[in-house]
Amino acid sequence: MTHNHLLDYEGLTLIEKENVCKFITISELEKSKAPSEIINSTEAYLKGKSNNDSKKIPKQQTSYLHQKVKKKIFGPSTKDASLLNKLRLELLQNFPNSCIETEVNEQSQLTSFLFASDVMKNLYIKYNDVILVDSTYKTNKYKMPLLIFAGINNFNKTFLVGFAVIKDETYASVSWVFSKLFDYFGFKPKIIVSDSCSTLRKTISEEMNDTTHLICGWHVAQNIKSHLSPLRKSYFL
Repeated sequence: MTHNHLLDYEGLTLIEKENVCKFITISELEKSKAPSEIINSTEAYLKGKSNNDSKKIPKQQTSYLHQKVKKKIFGPSTKDASLLNKLRLELLQNFPNSCIETEVNEQSQLTSFLFASDVMKNLYIKYNDVILVDSTYKTNKYKMPLLIFAGINNFNKTFLVGFAVIKDETYASVSWVFSKLFDYFGFKPKIIVSDSCSTLRKTISEEMNDTTHLICGWHVAQNIKSHLSPLRKSYFL
């Protein structure tokens, strides 16, 4: 088994980076042992031994190598998560009625963060007919999607009702945000407008049965433009 050190680690999500870490660690272990010593490399990595119990792989070797690989892929540790946690505690102290939710993985790494203030909640209670949901992908250094929730007031102006940074755009991650946010608000909106993201469609369909889901006209226009531009060049030039 071989691996490529030229992988673009910066372009990977957190889950993809974790999988690459395991892949490279197993690969390095296999290179350091004879093939007969590691019958099942996955079990060797997870349990520190091969299927043959007489052939042990030192756990210190596995742990050291894994940490070395993780540092290379994830980069040096930063204070961003600890600073965010500090901010979370300050917000909870100063604004106890706000919604501040977090998720961490098995390594105690922050994977999701949701925030909505009591001011946002009051605006949502007053103007909840239509909620806009938009997501940006890989626009921060951690390549974590950002979900933004906005409402529309009686002056046709948008206002923020909440935002979340999540580890990926899977159904589990997105539904966690929807569940926490609208539980905090106390009820779900009448209409949600979003792009055609399949995960958003599934979440709204399964978690918000009484809410009407509409596709944003701007996104539709952009898709039409991008898909029909080649045809226009072919048939109208």
